Amino acid sequence: MIILKAANISVSFHKTQILDTVSFTSEKPELIGLVGSNGAGKTTLLRALIGQHSLQTGEVTISGQPLQSLPPAKRARLLAYLPQNRNLHWPLVVEDVVMLGRHPYRSGFAAPTAKDIACVRSAMAQMDVDVFASRPFKMLSGGEQARVLIARALAQQTDLLFADEPLAGLDPAHQISLMQRLKRIVQEGRTVILSLHELTLAARWCDRLLLLQNGVLAKDGLPETVLETQTLKSAFGVGGYISVHSNKPLIIPLELEEGGAHDK
Repeated sequence: MIILKAANISVSFHKTQILDTVSFTSEKPELIGLVGSNGAGKTTLLRALIGQHSLQTGEVTISGQPLQSLPPAKRARLLAYLPQNRNLHWPLVVEDVVMLGRHPYRSGFAAPTAKDIACVRSAMAQMDVDVFASRPFKMLSGGEQARVLIARALAQQTDLLFADEPLAGLDPAHQISLMQRLKRIVQEGRTVILSLHELTLAARWCDRLLLLQNGVLAKDGLPETVLETQTLKSAFGVGGYISVHSNKPLIIPLELEEGGAHDK
């Protein structure tokens, strides 16, 4: 079982503190949602967790091994990352884009193995993009491109999956479909950490939420304990309707709140 630990992570850019001593541990497969307003530090935290940012203080370890000590090839077999930026500079068809997720398992320019092909086809089917297999990636809509890149991350078949706003650009049906798929990944024994702004989906599907506020981990716990009325006001600057549906929190932001995050 993979154990991910972030200990006292701090990151600063040009003398501006972005993350301030953020600590948490994931000791079991779970779907973790990073929530917070724009600029709270969600993307920076994700990048720090995968080793893309130099840390001012602290350390990230995977099952006791410092992340920075892992060779790139081993790291790529342990974790996959889906960034916000979905630009692709190469003129590839969809199947070839998804096949990029199998790169950590291939040597040089070796032809894809039967397992590579099976993983790619399974990932495309899961994200409902198999019908686009031979279509140029750049000819797809923004939402379709997002699903293809998610399929690429799924094809990598890592124990840890990090995704930065993977729901952006997806229609409601595909947003729910993706959350269902991520939940199944967790049930298969893997851990998923994603940033998202859709609070109702975060509350309904995530096992745990980390609330970032001005670079500080303000709350860490079950969705119903993190997303309370006062939290909506202080962290997001909104008032809303909070109820329960199918034993899960239902959260609908309704209005701006005076004295909230956006009034500061």
